Amino acid sequence: MQTPTRDPDPSGCPTHWQRVPELPPRGSRVAMVDEAGFGNLYRFKVAGRWYLLKFLPPFDGRLSITDQQGRVRVLASLEEAASWLAWLAQADEGDVVVI
Repeated sequence: MQTPTRDPDPSGCPTHWQRVPELPPRGSRVAMVDEAGFGNLYRFKVAGRWYLLKFLPPFDGRLSITDQQGRVRVLASLEEAASWLAWLAQADEGDVVVI
């Protein structure tokens, strides 16, 4: 399965998410933990939908992805998240997708 293509258009991002930094492009180094010891939070857009990504303790790569409706999915790694998002981006509008 391919990695989903990032959508560079900033439109549609919820106002309260706009102060969250965008996830750096693939291949960039990403900090899992902030200065206070909490999991870093990033936002990104795939297939016209915005998501939040948060790294979870014990910071072994596990992360959560939250959609704009507040639904959360916990995944084991960024690679697993990319595969899941690629699948989600390919789902037809008529499909029922549970995250």
